[in-house]
Amino acid sequence: MNLNMRFKRNIRHNLSFYISASLLTAISVYLLISMYSGVVMIEKGFKEIMETGNVEDAQFTTILPIDSDGTRRIEETYNTELEEIHYVDISKDDNTLRVFAPTEKINLYQILEGEDISKENEILLNRDFALAHDLEVGDTLTLDGKEYTIKGLAVRPDYLYAQKELTDYYLDKKSFGQVTMSQDAFDKLDHTQSYYSIVFHDNNSVDVRQYLFDNYSSISFMSADANNRIGMVKDIGTQLRLMIGMIMPVMFGMVVVIIAVVIGRMVKKEQKQIGTLVALGYRKSEMIRHYGVYAVIPGFAGSVMGAALSFLLIQPFCRVFVTDYEMINYDMRIHWPSLLIALFAPSILYLITSMLAVGHLLRKNTVLLLAGNAFGDQKKKSRFLAKRRMSFRRKFQFRAILANKSRTFVVIMGMFIGGFVCALGFIMIDSCNYLIDTGLDAAGSYQYQYTLNTVLTEEPEEGEPMLSALFEVEGRKELFALSGIVEDPLFFDLSTFSGEAIKYGSYYMTSNAAALYGIDAGDEFTFIHTLTTKEFTVTIEDIIDDNMQCALYTSSGNAQKLLGLPPGSYNVIMSDTALDIDKDLIALESSKEMLRDQFELTIDLIIGFVYMLIGFGSILCIISVYLTVNMLVEENKHNISMLKVLGYHTREINSLVLNTNHILLPFSFVFSILACLKLCSELFKSFIDALNIYIKPVITIPSILICLFVLVASYFLSLQLLKRKAYRVDMVESLKDNRE
Repeated sequence: MNLNMRFKRNIRHNLSFYISASLLTAISVYLLISMYSGVVMIEKGFKEIMETGNVEDAQFTTILPIDSDGTRRIEETYNTELEEIHYVDISKDDNTLRVFAPTEKINLYQILEGEDISKENEILLNRDFALAHDLEVGDTLTLDGKEYTIKGLAVRPDYLYAQKELTDYYLDKKSFGQVTMSQDAFDKLDHTQSYYSIVFHDNNSVDVRQYLFDNYSSISFMSADANNRIGMVKDIGTQLRLMIGMIMPVMFGMVVVIIAVVIGRMVKKEQKQIGTLVALGYRKSEMIRHYGVYAVIPGFAGSVMGAALSFLLIQPFCRVFVTDYEMINYDMRIHWPSLLIALFAPSILYLITSMLAVGHLLRKNTVLLLAGNAFGDQKKKSRFLAKRRMSFRRKFQFRAILANKSRTFVVIMGMFIGGFVCALGFIMIDSCNYLIDTGLDAAGSYQYQYTLNTVLTEEPEEGEPMLSALFEVEGRKELFALSGIVEDPLFFDLSTFSGEAIKYGSYYMTSNAAALYGIDAGDEFTFIHTLTTKEFTVTIEDIIDDNMQCALYTSSGNAQKLLGLPPGSYNVIMSDTALDIDKDLIALESSKEMLRDQFELTIDLIIGFVYMLIGFGSILCIISVYLTVNMLVEENKHNISMLKVLGYHTREINSLVLNTNHILLPFSFVFSILACLKLCSELFKSFIDALNIYIKPVITIPSILICLFVLVASYFLSLQLLKRKAYRVDMVESLKDNRE
């Protein structure tokens, strides 16, 4: 007898398993390939632009200007490249366009579409702003009363993450854009500003900063790693790899394990056929090879379908990851290592599972295999709960769940996947909303904050003063703000983790900064002034409950001493109403309402990603539950047939067999929520470095109810599809089993 003749009949008999297993594998393979391909695409695209454009290593401003001789002296002495960057902000229809003059050495723009400028009336515009306003190459744009022709679309390497202000939480691509025009055209503009960009070729940043402070009175210095416009771009690959590395192995691993276990149980169910084939003289290698083919079919089919989807749909999927970044010319290519893993890993794992299961059966006595009792546990299972006084229905259900632990585990995992993926999206949304509701007020009750471009000593007529400056920790790229507040402040009600009252003059660190630097109450904290590079060590009295600000609070006097400023110095004014302050003194103006709007707009951007997660979660849940409950029906054909012989109606049989797993649904759901919260907690901690914000993982009752609804709907839809299969089980199944 040719074993290959069984393939067609076996596949037709178990068609629902092969379809559902292939689809489940295909979705997992598609997600794996697309995510890793997206990371490689993004990293490569941004890296090429930053390297070609010679992106800055740091930017700074000074009180004393650096002339050409000073620039040459710094470059030659410290082996650096230094260039002054000129720009001006022009308002147009409630939008801001930041106009740059062309640079010669650092932050060189890259043409994405069109041609370079050659005349005074020509400009380059960034692509995202052009798309937001339906502008194309060849169109005209009026700036400062003069009409310019858009000669091309370009991107700057220092504005790939195009924040208008470095303190912004949201990128509004419609209201902020970047323009490059010729030097002659730029020279005719008014109110221009400038800063210096520097590239280090040696590890001597500290020496350069000391020289700049001593000789040119530097007033600000920000490394590229601390500059979100550049640092976020450099970190996106690391952050995405971390996120994918935490989420994808869980999802991909669970899907493959579920299918592998189901395959193992299907092989075990074939013990009578295997015993017959052994009795007919088939060799062990032939048996393993034969059943191995069955296992490889869903793995190979699913991998091929998933890979095909990746080739067709990778571009729109990958663009989800770069929504906040400038749209450059990406090289859309498949990540070959992930493609090879996704193509072969499922088939290999399914094959190994089948080989182990068949090998285990072949070591059993052939007589026991023929009797279908190779594991000798049927009698034991039949006595399970035999002496307990309970209804037949309850006893049957408990036996089905507890006496088949591996099958129960697979069913739980099938329902777990859907709940996990859905919860992941809702936790992201709820956590951001929680941060908005609690974090903004934790930073202070003021409504308006004015950061000055100079230090004042005269008492402000209105508002509450504060002295604030940026510091760094050796070996870390992040900056934190040291803020000196007045005694008995109006706008700060700082609550400590210990519950003790604030001791004025002590040092208090926000929970965000404490999580970032690994500091607890009572620890010593050493930090460095970004300009003078002087080192300070203080003792942290307690931790402030504030997950939004990366800050260290102390008294005004302490801050003034650390910064070497006279008593009464301040550079920030806070108020609960808008103040009339000289615009020339203001470096940055912000309000709570503006910050709230920025966060809410950010959440709106990720809503699409959340819906995508919920959609994938629903599909995974339906398929995985269908797969596992289908296994339940297959393994209970004898019981279903016997119940029909005994006169049970279809509804009663469904209640006994299919509805047995209802009790597992709440356990699976709770487990998925808890696991997702734990995963998000670790994921959000890893984002502190890039975002300077600690997001506490939270999920609300409405979100839990929606997740539960999705899971329950998916579960019952699967049961509805399987009721017909249970209905078609013939009564002769039990008679055939007894005859055999």
